[in-house]
Amino acid sequence: MSIPDPVFMMPRAARTLPLVIGLCCITGCVDRAVSVNIDSAVKMNDIARGTGVPAREDDEVEVHYTMALPDGAIILDTRAIGKSHRFRIGDGTVIPGMDHAVRGMRQGSIREVVMPPVAHYGRRGYGNVVPPDTDLNFRIEMIALRH
Repeated sequence: MSIPDPVFMMPRAARTLPLVIGLCCITGCVDRAVSVNIDSAVKMNDIARGTGVPAREDDEVEVHYTMALPDGAIILDTRAIGKSHRFRIGDGTVIPGMDHAVRGMRQGSIREVVMPPVAHYGRRGYGNVVPPDTDLNFRIEMIALRH
């Protein structure tokens, strides 16, 4: 039985997420799930603090962000395409690292984030865009926050 990719299965209020690892044994490789604490995996640096109440579970947020590979190659820049991204914190519609990274941000905040594979597309990567087992660098700007 195959275990689904963990990045699409984050429970609503979870602060940890499943990480699928391969365990090779005499009968072949078998996937097993373990928990990894995102708090210790995602590295964040606040560039600008912003104002107002910090974002929390169930808040609707609107962000602009740049996503890049470790070599600096930009994968996505929402400002460049003229479309911000809106989601509700904890609803499971974004990668776990993004959901975690916006918590505590205030309107006008800018945060730089380094996400290890466990916080985004993991060991599989994402098509030809995100290689497997690669860190991603984000610059996130909180442009709107609704409690």
